[in-house]
This record gives sequence, C-alpha cells and structure tokens, in this order.
Amino acid sequence: MDHLFGGFGSAGFGFGGNGTGTFSEYYRCYSVAMAPGKERETLNHGSGVILPPSALAKLTQYNVTTPYKFALTNEQTQKTTHASVLEFIAEEGRIYLPRWMMATLGAGEGSLLQVKSATLPRGKFVKIQPQSVAFLDISDPKAVLERAFRSYLAMTLGDKLSFVYADREYQIEVLELKPSHAVSLIDTDLEVDFAPPVGYVEPSLQRPGSAGSGLGGSHASVRDEILQHVVVEKRGWDLLSSGQRLNGKSATAVSGNQKRARGTGSLVNADEIRPSLDGETPLPLRLPLGQLFFGFNVPSATGGAAGGEGDDGEPKFKGEGNMLKSKKGKGRMNK
Repeated sequence: MDHLFGGFGSAGFGFGGNGTGTFSEYYRCYSVAMAPGKERETLNHGSGVILPPSALAKLTQYNVTTPYKFALTNEQTQKTTHASVLEFIAEEGRIYLPRWMMATLGAGEGSLLQVKSATLPRGKFVKIQPQSVAFLDISDPKAVLERAFRSYLAMTLGDKLSFVYADREYQIEVLELKPSHAVSLIDTDLEVDFAPPVGYVEPSLQRPGSAGSGLGGSHASVRDEILQHVVVEKRGWDLLSSGQRLNGKSATAVSGNQKRARGTGSLVNADEIRPSLDGETPLPLRLPLGQLFFGFNVPSATGGAAGGEGDDGEPKFKGEGNMLKSKKGKGRMNK
C-alpha cells in the first residue's frame, strides 16, 4: 500500500458558503457528449457534472456548504453515486454525466435522477481493482493514478472510475472505502491498496527439471520425459539403466529386442545382434545411447587367413608380371 494522494487543493464549484441548507431536485440525465458547446472527451474521466443555471441559484439561496457535492440516485435501479459540479450551463431540467457515472447508476439517456446536496468526510483509505490486466503494463501506477484522480473530488463504494493513459482508457473499481462508503478527495492524504486485476492469473512455480521447464533438468529426467511422450524414441534406448520419472516411479527404457528376450530370461546385448542369413527379415539395429556402429565382424567362411587359396591349396590367381612390350624388340610380347 502507498500514500498516493496528498494535499489535494480545494476544488469544485462554490462561493465559500458555509450554511446547512439542502438542495434536492430531479433531472433527466444525458452523457456529456450531448452537452452544449464543443465536445470535450476529458469530461468523461472525472467526477464533475453539468447542471442548469437554476441549480446554482437554488444552491446559493439554500446557502449549501461549498465546495458543492451531490448524491445522484437512480430510483429505478436503486443505485447511488456522488459527484461534484463543473459548470452550470445545461438546459433546464437536464444534467450531463460522465460515461462511467451513467454506467454505475445503470441509467440511459433521458433517465430520471434525483440530485441531492451532500456532505462527505475526507477519505483515508481506498482499495481499488483494475478491470483489466493491461493495467500491469503501466510502469509507474502511483504517478499515473495521482494525476488521474485529480479530476475526482468524490468517490463512492462500487464506482468504476475511468482514466486515460498513453491514449488508452483504463477502469478501476472501488472495492473498499474508509471512513465511509462515500468520501471526499479534497485536502486529504489517501492510502491506496490494490487488488489483483480482473482476469489476472498467478503464475505457477515450477521446480527445476519439472515438466514444462524445457531441457533444464538432468540427462535422465530429460530422457524419461521424451520417452513418456514419444513412443518411437523408446525403441532406441537399449541397455540404459533405470531412471527416475517426474512422478517418483522408476522408469526404464525397454526396446523391442529386450521385450523379445524376456521370455528366455535374458536381454539381447548389442554384440549379439547379427543379421539373419536364412532369408528372414533381419533384426533391426538398435544400439544403446552413446554407441556408434561401424559394421559387423565377418569371419572367413573356412576360418583360414585371407590369402586367396581355395580348398585344394592351389592358388586361384598367379601373377607373372607379363609386359605388352618386349625390352629387346618392338611389337613382340615377352612372356
């Protein structure tokens, strides 16, 4: 929590009266986009409303305490919020409200509202909840909110206030207020607490080597993780020692050769793998991890040394070094 707002200056429309009269009137409400004069988008981001000139005359007549603040009630929805006043230029019988205030009251264009003068205590504490996780992208929310809330002179529990930062509109909901359900933000130090934004999901903590952590674990854990999801790879991990699965159970890479040998009570070693010579399909070559294959050792058919001799001892080939050209005469071949 932080003390965000300190020393708000006196603001709001008023003439310094300190009476105790009560102002109460009914007006048809409209959005500030329909107010007289040039459209001002900034009016949508604050607590100020626009009243008719007759309201100013009555406020002065009743000697209502300034700065003026009002309780606005939609009797159809039984919702209430509080506002300050910006100008007295509205047509008679009309009141112009910011967009967020009409949404809070559940009012549409032309809805009938009761506008009653109110006296609010100074706010001491507020808890707010951003309505979007995009609020987390703001690098300095303290400074942004301090500037945005200068346009808000009153705050009510349940309000969904809006402000603009970096050409983007943000909304925050008032979840808790002290010392009352409605407070004034004039000349006060306001302590602010934040609730997690709507839609925010707390990131889960993962242990090193756990699932989803990439290849950051040990060699055995990475191997076992692959074997759990890739069945084809499981056939090429012969003779590997058992590892430890992520669920705590032991895991062993078992190949097709080992499965076939389990009936005999022994495992098929890499040295015992030989191609079939009887015309059947040869066994697939599956080597343990980390071994390379450079061919089988093929012995001589008779077991003898490779000298080029047959069964009868006679040499199969005898070279005599014949030349096509004789050393003594041309055109003659010497044997």
